[in-house]
Amino acid sequence: MISEYWHIFLGQYHKRRGMRLMSKALYQKALSHFEKSILYIEDMESLYFYSMCLMSLNQHFRAISYLEKIFAKAPTENLVAATLIECYLVCRKWELAENILSQLDPQSSNNPTLQSLISIAQDPQKREIYVQSKEYFFRAMDDLEKKDTDNALQNIEKAIELDPENAAFYYTASLICYQSRKPKTDVSLYLEKAVKMSPKNEQYKKLLFYIQTSYK
Repeated sequence: MISEYWHIFLGQYHKRRGMRLMSKALYQKALSHFEKSILYIEDMESLYFYSMCLMSLNQHFRAISYLEKIFAKAPTENLVAATLIECYLVCRKWELAENILSQLDPQSSNNPTLQSLISIAQDPQKREIYVQSKEYFFRAMDDLEKKDTDNALQNIEKAIELDPENAAFYYTASLICYQSRKPKTDVSLYLEKAVKMSPKNEQYKKLLFYIQTSYK
């Protein structure tokens, strides 16, 4: 009995640690904590966050098996369905994405994220553009990690050109400009667009405030 409670405690502890690290975009470190959480309790929430970390690290093929397991147990969860569809799209598994769509309750189309993914998944041209934008985004992230900010900026600008409504792309562009010590106006321009598209994102707003008040 004590051992069981201890495992639950450790599982919850590592899940909370993983969530904190994930909120700071430290996905590799978060991944290790979610792995430990799954080892102790293997709840669906930990599996989902583990999958999200894999996706953030451009490991979509690995994430699919976990998301499929969650979706099998919770087929009415729109968030899980949307995440699995996105994984299928990025991996160009068009038929599998359409298969998930066929299983959804018609009312789920009222969900904005799912509505967007449904539109993309059912249009060959849209889905190819969507995938290409993601590919440029992850190339930019790889370049940024290598401190190759020139190529990073070129790649994120290509991603923005393909998907100009994606707030995360503008936020990433601002980070690249910030790391390469571009003028304040360049950094702010991208951040202002990110905040305008995602006004409830506190991370975007905090960075914009910092750039506007402290960046020189």
